Amino acid sequence: SLIDDLDVESISDQLIEDMVLEIDDVELIMSKATRRRKAVTFLNMITTKGQHAYNSMFSALTKMQPHLALFLEDAVTGHGHLVKGASLDGFTKAQADIVLRKGGVPIPPSVFTPRPHHIQKIKEALRKLSSEPGWCVVHGMGGIGKSVLAAAAVRDAEMLSDVFPGGLFWLSAGNVDKTKLLSKVQ
Repeated sequence: SLIDDLDVESISDQLIEDMVLEIDDVELIMSKATRRRKAVTFLNMITTKGQHAYNSMFSALTKMQPHLALFLEDAVTGHGHLVKGASLDGFTKAQADIVLRKGGVPIPPSVFTPRPHHIQKIKEALRKLSSEPGWCVVHGMGGIGKSVLAAAAVRDAEMLSDVFPGGLFWLSAGNVDKTKLLSKVQ
């Protein structure tokens, strides 16, 4: 059975990388005395974290314990990402921040003048890109806050789940060091 055979330790690294589990979660699971209790604690956690967590667990099991993945394949959606229109229901704010940090999205400056009208226009343009390929160009003179506005638009959890379900990468156009660009993409 799934509970008897599941080796949580073998799949926990991928689930941490996919931001399904935090290190504290894994420590709690591993503190259980038996393999069966670890599996039950793990599965109870996964059920509270949404479809992305389930898909990530399925992906990890496919690699590490394929015989167990067969039990789960009927409920997998997409390619291990959030289903279109789903929310980050299993993600904490810290996990969403990790997605943004990994993608290189700049943090908001300490002094920021909110411009909700401009941020909303950027969000609307980005949402159009979720249904058709294209570009969202933010233009203007240097130093007026284009990057800050664009970063503020993508710092919305709903925007992340709807438009960037697999995460996002922040790239600066212009004179870009190819080595730095390659390291960002990797």
